[in-house]
Amino acid sequence: MSKDAILEAAWAAGEAGRAFGNYAFWLGLIAAVFTAFYSWRLIFLTFWGPSRVPEEVRKHPHSVPTIMLATLAPLAIGALFGGMAFYKDFVGPNANKFWNGALYTASAAEHGAAAHGDDHGAAAGESHGEGAAKAAHDEEHHVPVWVLWAPFIAMAAGASAAGFQYLNGDPLKPGVLRPGGMIYGFLKNKWYFDEIYDFLLVKPALWFGRFLWTEGDGKTIDGVGPDGVAGAIAQGARRIVKVQSGYMYHYAFVMLVGIAALVTFIVVRAGGGQ
Repeated sequence: MSKDAILEAAWAAGEAGRAFGNYAFWLGLIAAVFTAFYSWRLIFLTFWGPSRVPEEVRKHPHSVPTIMLATLAPLAIGALFGGMAFYKDFVGPNANKFWNGALYTASAAEHGAAAHGDDHGAAAGESHGEGAAKAAHDEEHHVPVWVLWAPFIAMAAGASAAGFQYLNGDPLKPGVLRPGGMIYGFLKNKWYFDEIYDFLLVKPALWFGRFLWTEGDGKTIDGVGPDGVAGAIAQGARRIVKVQSGYMYHYAFVMLVGIAALVTFIVVRAGGGQ
């Protein structure tokens, strides 16, 4: 009952133009399908087919203790009949009075605003707030028939899928939801989120960092900067070293060429000055 009311309210919110109303409605339906699937899966695997109880547990069966039965019985009764007994108070026309502002609704806001007016205005506002509450309740329960049936259809779809998977022969056989199946692999690999994250973010970041390291830092900054200057000086020094032959006549010849160049320079400057 609670899930039906939530889905009806979400659909009504979407029709009223409130944000995410339809989004919440369809996500709620999908959740209802999965809820029915895993609930019936639990029943099928527990009570259908061969026993899968471990051998050491099977050797020592025992009845459920009375303390557990006494605790579970009221919970079971409440789960079955509590929604029907308190429907009007929980989500029906008495909801505003029952919750008394603990839950925020549009009709509750109308009722609360009306209660803070003057005596005459408060009486009129209270009447208006109650009318708004009744109108909101009537609007909520005048939803299309397919919306009313949608939770039941979602439950039936989830239960049918569970029955197809777990009642068709060996319930633990390889298949869509077992090892080797597409959905099984998809879910086991966490929707392949790690692989997608690695492909879209990690590998491009590593490639970009390696590019900056080799091309930017290595070849550009170090190559042109410190390493380049040091390399140019070292290469020039190696070439100058080759000139140093160690023979005296080579040095005398260089000095003679230098003196001749100097005299020529002086003569040319002197002639140009005249």
